[in-house]
Amino acid sequence: MAHILDLPKTQDWLGQFCAEDRPLAQELLASFATVSATEFAHQMVEFIRDHLESCATPAGLYAEREVEGKPAPVPLFKQTKTKPIRAYGDGPNATIGGDVGSEGVIANIITQVLRAKKCSALSHPGPDAIRAKGIRHFILVTDFIGSGRQACRYLDAAWRVASVRSWASRKMISFTVLAYSGTEPGLRAVRSLHCRPDVKIYKSCPTISNMFSLKDSRRIKELCKKYDPFKGEQTCHGAEGPLGFGHTGALIGFAHGAPNNCPRILTRKSRKWAPLFPNRRTEGFGPYLGSGEYHQTALIRASLDRAGVKLHSKISPETAARGRGLVLTAIFKKSPRIKSALSARTGLPLSVVDECLDSAVSFGWIDDKWRLTDSGRAEVRKLLSQNKREEPTEHTSSWYTPTQLRAPR
Repeated sequence: MAHILDLPKTQDWLGQFCAEDRPLAQELLASFATVSATEFAHQMVEFIRDHLESCATPAGLYAEREVEGKPAPVPLFKQTKTKPIRAYGDGPNATIGGDVGSEGVIANIITQVLRAKKCSALSHPGPDAIRAKGIRHFILVTDFIGSGRQACRYLDAAWRVASVRSWASRKMISFTVLAYSGTEPGLRAVRSLHCRPDVKIYKSCPTISNMFSLKDSRRIKELCKKYDPFKGEQTCHGAEGPLGFGHTGALIGFAHGAPNNCPRILTRKSRKWAPLFPNRRTEGFGPYLGSGEYHQTALIRASLDRAGVKLHSKISPETAARGRGLVLTAIFKKSPRIKSALSARTGLPLSVVDECLDSAVSFGWIDDKWRLTDSGRAEVRKLLSQNKREEPTEHTSSWYTPTQLRAPR
C-alpha cells in the first residue's frame, strides 16, 4: 500500500514550500494517518458489534450529525407542550439536508451492524420505540471527535428532552459515544457533559502535538502559520486558526473526507495556495488511503525513527506483527507514555496497544510505569541486530524518512 507522499499531486503541494521548509512539510505529511473506506467500515462494524455484545439490554444507535438550533440545540425528540411534559413520536433522521457527509457513512454502517447479525438494537429509535422495546442504551456513533462540538450538541439535544433526563435520573438509560478516532481535548469535552457519556474510540488520532517532540511540534506549528492560506486569520468565532478547528492540528483523513481539525494548509485554499484536500475532499486518493502492509510498516519505521531507533532494512509484515510489543517499548523513550499517544504514533488500535502493554509487562520489558527495563532494552537491541543482518529490500516508494531535522542519537 503506497502512501499519499507517492502521489504526483502531493509533490505539487510540496512544491509550494520553499526549499528549506520542504523537508519539514514532508515530515508533517509522513505522520498523516489515512483510513480507506473498506478499512473504516470493517473496523467500525466490529467495534460497534463488540460493544453491543457487552450490553445486557437493548440499545439505540444514532449517527452523529449537525442538529438545528442556535445557540442551544433544539430537543432531539418531540415532547408535549403542557405538563406533564412527555416525549413522543419517532426518532431523528440519520441525515439532514441535501449535503450528506460522514453521517451518511455512519448511518450505512449502523445498517450493516443490524443486518449482519441479529442483535437487540434499533437504528435511531424515538421515544415510542424506546418505551416499547425497553431500550436502555443511547449510543452515538461517529467517525471522529475533534473539538467535540458536534457530538456535544447532539447529546445536549437529547438531554433537553424532559423524558430523557427523567430516564437518566432513574438509571433507566445510559449514554455511550463510539468513535473511530478522536483527540484528547475533544474526548474530555464530550465526557464532561451532563449525561456523563462513556466515550470509546477505536484508535487515537495523531496530532502535531503528540506525534513530534516539543521542539519539532513548535517548528511544524510555525510552518502551518507561515503558509496559512489566511495568514493567521481566525474564523468561526475564533474557533478555527492555522491548525484547524479548535486549534487541534489533527493528522488524519478518511475516504469520505478530512476533518475540519486538520491544519488549514491541507484543507483550505486561497488565491495563492492550493491545498492537498480542497474543502476537505479526499477524492482521487483512494488507492493511497489505508493502512495496508506497506503503510503499517512505514508507520512503525517512522515511530522507531522518532524514538531514535534506526532500522537498516524493511520489516516484513510478519516481523512487524511479532514485534509490535518491541515497537511500543521502543517509543516509550518518548513522553508521554500513555495509551492514546502510543496508539496515535503507531497507528495501532487501543485494544492492540493494551495487549502489547500487557505482554511487555509480563515479559519484564517494561515496569509498571511503562519504562524500559534492562531486559526491554536488550530485546530492542536484538531486534536491531536481526535487521542489520537482513539484506536490504529494494523499494521504489518515495516515503520520506527524516534525517536532517535532529542530531543523530
